[in-house]
Amino acid sequence: MKPTYTIRRHLGNDQYKGHYQIREYKSARCQGDLVGYVNPATDTLKMYDVKLSNNVNLAGRILTGEQAKKKPCAWIICSDFDIVSNDAIELTDYDNCDEVTYNPRMAKNWMQDGKVMDDEERFYAITMDKEVYIFDISKSLTNKYKTI
Repeated sequence: MKPTYTIRRHLGNDQYKGHYQIREYKSARCQGDLVGYVNPATDTLKMYDVKLSNNVNLAGRILTGEQAKKKPCAWIICSDFDIVSNDAIELTDYDNCDEVTYNPRMAKNWMQDGKVMDDEERFYAITMDKEVYIFDISKSLTNKYKTI
């Protein structure tokens, strides 16, 4: 994967609060220049060659209450992305995808059905409103062979 962008939820109290913020990739711990914002109420992000990243130490302080102020501590690194109108999204875009969650007030890691997903790399991820879904190749192969 050639990292090119970081994508995360914008936490600021401005017109973009809750939008997905897209920045150029600089390093694993430092975001680059702002590319833009995507409103999850109107648009969906399709991300390619993704990695789920976070700052576990900061998230741990949020979880224990030591860090009360909102600070970015999780993001998705991807090589490319598409912005698609929610009206144009098909349910098949979510085939073989599972929801991953990140809430540092509940857990300091990216989670999927109780499994820690930090640093997981996947071919594809897609948003649905405020949720993120990642592609699971093993489900794709299982479903493919069930139909034969």
